[in-house]
Parts: sequence; structure tokens; C-alpha cells
Amino acid sequence: MAFAVSARLRRDETVDTFAAILEIEGEKLDVWVKRPRPELRTNTELERALIEWGESQVELDHEHVVAVLESGQGPKGAYVIQERVDGVPLAAVMAVLRRKKRTLSPTHALTVAARICDAAAYLATALPPGHGGLAPGHIYLGYQGEVRVADPQLGRLHAPVGVDLLDTKSQPYLSPEVRDGQTSTPQADVYSLALIIIEMVIGHPVWTGKRMSPEDALSAMSDFTQLGQANGQLAQELGNLLKPCVSSNASVRPANAARVYEGLQSLLTKHNVFGDDLALGTFVESILPPGDGEEAPTMMDSTK
Repeated sequence: MAFAVSARLRRDETVDTFAAILEIEGEKLDVWVKRPRPELRTNTELERALIEWGESQVELDHEHVVAVLESGQGPKGAYVIQERVDGVPLAAVMAVLRRKKRTLSPTHALTVAARICDAAAYLATALPPGHGGLAPGHIYLGYQGEVRVADPQLGRLHAPVGVDLLDTKSQPYLSPEVRDGQTSTPQADVYSLALIIIEMVIGHPVWTGKRMSPEDALSAMSDFTQLGQANGQLAQELGNLLKPCVSSNASVRPANAARVYEGLQSLLTKHNVFGDDLALGTFVESILPPGDGEEAPTMMDSTK
């Protein structure tokens, strides 16, 4: 496989993600390519860990999980090639909506929530203990209505960099126990899922400077949101489903994301809430049209 890298799309603690064109037997595909950040490319342990991380992802196969196609070592270092979602991160969509003082519609919010839960439930079984770092920046909404979760267990690349360079306290979607240095578990993903769902419904992160607790946010869900105004009973039942999920005590939370997914699906069926891919994709495109948010092309590169 040969690929040509263009614009940088994302910067994480250890890796950069670029838009790229992959050529396979004369066909060209739009993909993402991950590489170590420039200042870390001399870290051979990180390069090896990135390749191993990519290899661990190749066998994953789920409609709501971003696929990894290949990982390897090229002339310019380690790389991982991923499926590219023609869309934008949920984090970017939420940021634009906040600036416009808008929120996701209840149907869009709950449709996206169900698909994220479905992906997280799959990952808990296919790649134990699960994603380990669910956050809006790793969830992509496509222009055709796709919802994809990206980069499960990307946090495993932190170890070769050194904990002194990373600050888990600044990663607010992590569960309290993981922020305190404990190993991630399926219950940790449940906590992250609940914060993301609450944020989509109320329009603001739970961890804002206003010191809103998860419990405060759940109360606001029924009284001060589109969902609460449109269907107070559904809002209350959703709050009841999510309340144990945001407990600081991991043992109180559901055992895994599959339990949350089942509960959410039951609510959506009961209240006749069914998402429409075309409507979701059209909405995403209206908020952030194709090309918005990309950096200028940074380089052309290839495996050859």
C-alpha cells in the first residue's frame, strides 16, 4: 500500500492524524493516517507501540467503529492507516451549537447516543476492557448520517511517552477512578458514555466552569432542555437510566455499555423515537460543511 498525506486534522497527546490518499491496485481511497507527533518520532518505543496498537485494531469489524486498515513502518517512521469518515467530530458539532446557543434535537441526540453505546458494547467484548477514552473528539458524525467511534485504547500509547508528560486531570470524560490512576474497566466506559449523552441533551459539558455536577445535569435534563419540554416522561426515564452510570463508585454503575445500550433502546422503542440517517447527515453538513476545520496542507508523504 502507498499513501500520500496532506492536511493534519487532529493532534492527540502522542500522535497526529492526517488526511491521506491510499492507493491500492490502482484505486485511490480517502483515509486517515496516524503518525507520532514530530517531537516524539525519535521515541522508538512509541513507534513500536503505535504499530502494535494498529495491529490490535485490524480485526475489529463494527458499523459504528472506525476501521484500521494497516499499520507498519515506512521511510518516515511508524504509521497507522484508518478508514476515513466523511464528516466531523461530535466535539466540533457541539462547539458550534454552543456558540449559536443551540442544541441537538432530542431525536438526533438519542440516535447518536444509541449508536455510541452500541459501539462501546461491541468494544467491551472484542477489545477488552473497552474503549478506555470515550470523548466527543473521538466520535465522528458523517454527512450521510454515519456515527463512528474512533481510536479505542489509544491511551495505551501514553506509557512510552512517560506519565510526567501527560495530565489525566485535563481529560474530563475519564471516570474518577481512571483519573486517579486506576486501570480502565468496562464501567469506566459507562461513565464516559453517560457524560457524553448528557452533554448532547443539555448542550453543555457536565464539567464546565459553572461546576455543574452530573446530578445537576440530570435534573436540568427534565426541566431545561428540548427533550424535557417535548417529552418529559422520556427525559425522566433517561435520567433514571443514566443516574447510576455517573456514580463516582464504579461498582454502582452498570457492568458494561451493553446494559446501557439495552436500556436506551428500550426507551427509544417505548417512546417511538427513531432516527433518520439522511436528516442527521443533512444537519451535520449544515453545522460544519465539508472542509471546515481542516488545517492547510502540511506536506506530501508516502510509504515509498
